Amino acid sequence: MPKISVIVPIYNVEKYLNKCIDSIVNQTYKNLEIILIDDGSTDCTAEIVNDYSDSRIRFCPNEKNMGVAATLNRGLALARGEYIARMDADDISKEERFSKQVGYLDAHADIAVCGTSIELFCDGTVIGTRFPSTEPEKLKEDLFFSCGIAHPSVMMRKAAILELGGYDPAF
Repeated sequence: MPKISVIVPIYNVEKYLNKCIDSIVNQTYKNLEIILIDDGSTDCTAEIVNDYSDSRIRFCPNEKNMGVAATLNRGLALARGEYIARMDADDISKEERFSKQVGYLDAHADIAVCGTSIELFCDGTVIGTRFPSTEPEKLKEDLFFSCGIAHPSVMMRKAAILELGGYDPAF
């Protein structure tokens, strides 16, 4: 049973998909499954995914375009891991991301969600960095008024997101 289920919704991102998948496959933490859900792409998404022979990859095309929230909920239903890691198909994770996040969640049973800083990039060049607050009150404020944690850097306990009912399909 994998400890982490990495859920990646995909829609017409053939330009970025290899780098995304490679960054997951090459993580230092190996006990994971990679759930790639194609939400009706019309590009070469399926061919790109099918070029991988990693047994941890589960390719799950939607029968029709469902949108991101419904696709993420499908991913939650398919996930076997204790933790859910989020990425979008145009994201790249540093190779120790999952190892560090699993270590943190394992050591802090009272924490349901953790995220990381992110580097914003364009055409391979870093154009900025965003750091989430580490102060509890500031983080609460950030979460109330904006997106205090970058969603593609999130790792969360599967039980916690399911308890909340998953993702709201209205968004």
